[in-house]
Amino acid sequence: MDIQRLKENWNEWGKKDPLWGVLTWSDKKNNQWEPSEFFKTGDLEIKSVFEYLKSKNIQVKNGHALDFGCGVGRLTQALAKEFTHVTGVDIAPSMIEHANRYNSWGDRCRYIVNDSDNLELFSDNSFDFVYTNIVLQHMEPKYSMKYLQEFIRILSVGGVAVFQLPSERRLKKNKKPSIGSRIKRKLKSLIIRYTVRKVKDEPVMEMYGVKREDVVDMVNQYRVKIIDIADDNSTSKWISYRYCIQKI
Repeated sequence: MDIQRLKENWNEWGKKDPLWGVLTWSDKKNNQWEPSEFFKTGDLEIKSVFEYLKSKNIQVKNGHALDFGCGVGRLTQALAKEFTHVTGVDIAPSMIEHANRYNSWGDRCRYIVNDSDNLELFSDNSFDFVYTNIVLQHMEPKYSMKYLQEFIRILSVGGVAVFQLPSERRLKKNKKPSIGSRIKRKLKSLIIRYTVRKVKDEPVMEMYGVKREDVVDMVNQYRVKIIDIADDNSTSKWISYRYCIQKI
């Protein structure tokens, strides 16, 4: 899916079901999220992230943080409690409109639409912390890997980035699918996608992974230290990792 189609799909989620588009809990679809409950999940997540950083003896400057793929600002608002300035960036104008309405931090927190495959709107070494979760998984690897390179570029020296990215789909134990079953599954997925897009008129949430070793190889090309790679349980159908890196 190219970057323009990605924008169109997420812009539609921002119009139809913005909170569920960000956090897809099964009982919250069709605008069933209550905003205070939704934003509380962001507070809990960022609290957990900082406890994790503390456990790794990582000190993060409290200057400027970036929430990449901010959606309606679930995590941006939580990050504003930790940083002097926070910027949320998202590909979907409709999501940014909601984020601005939910913003309770005034100028301390700003939201920007970015529909390009880079972060050229930000200068080198301009952020002390970059965070993204359940975002990179929805774009093709050629985009997610480029954004990771951009995270490194915009981090200040000593700055930290924490990001989540699936590696590969989980295989069912002791079961190797036959050629026939693989074809049937492929056809079924095509039918489901057609049904979702054409009959239900819903936007698409695609899932992609990048092999762990490919992420590590890319990061090691830069002046970056890999602090930790931890198992991540964001999605049950994929093997996923949370990466923590620091620019040196």
